[in-house]
Amino acid sequence: MSKLSLRVATVLVLALVSTGAAFAQHWTAVGSTGVVDESNLATYAANGVEIGYLAASTSTSPIVIRYNVTNTFDNGASPNKPGWTNFEAGGFDPGPLGQFSASVIQVDPCTGVQTVLCTATSTDTNSCPRCQITAGFDFSVKLYYIQVTLSRSSTTVNPTIRTLRLF
Repeated sequence: MSKLSLRVATVLVLALVSTGAAFAQHWTAVGSTGVVDESNLATYAANGVEIGYLAASTSTSPIVIRYNVTNTFDNGASPNKPGWTNFEAGGFDPGPLGQFSASVIQVDPCTGVQTVLCTATSTDTNSCPRCQITAGFDFSVKLYYIQVTLSRSSTTVNPTIRTLRLF
């Protein structure tokens, strides 16, 4: 193979790799953009990017927040199948008396059957726990959302959720 052919081949390979990377769009959300379950409307507070317990709340009931996942993979080879394999949830875990967990959930649009694809759970302090998604996404046949649960066993602690990311 000549040097010119080798250079052309190298340029083509690099162009294909960079084009594929450009299509791998992440899905992101900040904690305060979620929809809080109606049963928690009197116990939560949003502040900047995060959601947590209202400072005056004496509740130890869990707070549930849901986030609609939309397809960001517009122009790829398989536009309805983003290549997301990782999920990350960022927030504050105050220690053994509080926690946050976040699950990626797949929904059948006709039956409403829900399948948890993965769950990321906090482990204390500021953290970004991750989980692997092996089932893949296919927006042509399924719907998706993320459900976050904030929990505490004492009103002196305030777990929060700040960020969510599929990549």
